Amino acid sequence: MLEVTAMQQIFYTPVPPEEYARLGKDFPFPQPTSCPNPGCLVKVPPQKYGFYQRNAIGANFCGRILIRRYYCKYCRTTISYLPSFCLPYFQYSVEIIFIALWYTLALHHSFPECLKLLKESFEHLHWGAGHLHGLDGLKPGYRSDRGKSRRVTDEIALKIQEKIQANPRLRASLLYDELVADGVFTPDKLSLATFYRYLAQHPHLAAGKEPGAPEKEVKRFAHQWVNELWQTDVMYGPYLKVGRVKKQTFLIAFIDDASRLITHGQFCWEQNFNAVRAVFKEAVLKRGIPKMHGFTKPVHPDPVRAVCHPQQVGP
Repeated sequence: MLEVTAMQQIFYTPVPPEEYARLGKDFPFPQPTSCPNPGCLVKVPPQKYGFYQRNAIGANFCGRILIRRYYCKYCRTTISYLPSFCLPYFQYSVEIIFIALWYTLALHHSFPECLKLLKESFEHLHWGAGHLHGLDGLKPGYRSDRGKSRRVTDEIALKIQEKIQANPRLRASLLYDELVADGVFTPDKLSLATFYRYLAQHPHLAAGKEPGAPEKEVKRFAHQWVNELWQTDVMYGPYLKVGRVKKQTFLIAFIDDASRLITHGQFCWEQNFNAVRAVFKEAVLKRGIPKMHGFTKPVHPDPVRAVCHPQQVGP
């Protein structure tokens, strides 16, 4: 049984191949209401992403047909909708494949007998031993440009190689973002999945690394030295009884990005600027001043100045 991936979906087609080909873009294609990718399944209709052509050989038709494509911007996946008379990677229609298998497996015809029956059933098709190769012609073939990227042109490939040589330890997702920011390509022309596939097919692009350099990726918010970046976050703490009422507490903590050391953390009654400033002050007194600081919410454009000169910034 063929396994149809989320990249290719088969929909019921009530018309024969010749009518489908005649209608072309006017055919009433299905409109998906959500992404069929098992890793996404977001409840947002994928956007239309044009058509592509493929060969189709049926009982009364032999030619090229249009395949509707959709694009999910959340998982960056293209989805092709194949008519029900087609199978992925097969040119011959389901009808012809079924008849050929029936002659061979159910009726136990030899190859010459099967070929003779096919010629009698489908006179407009050119059947021959050299064409079928023992019914291997009904097996899926490969594209003539297999192994070559149709999206990555020579110019884009050169830009990718230059960027990798300039930043050999840059992570693939960050490399993709930088190339998009530089205007080398756009996400609708070259998806992240295609970019990953291209890098996997060209491992020699990583040959520009320094010899003996450690295999360490430069990830988002992953700095090499202590006190280059501090991050902070707030977590809801337990309720404590104050008098006759219970009051919510909040755990505010700072962590060094390189060493993962918690520079300071404490429970506070509020999650406001004054509370963050008090915790940050204790962290600075213990571990020094960081070069950069990442807050989940903007509390002040210069928190170091707010700690050293609180009278100038107000509460």
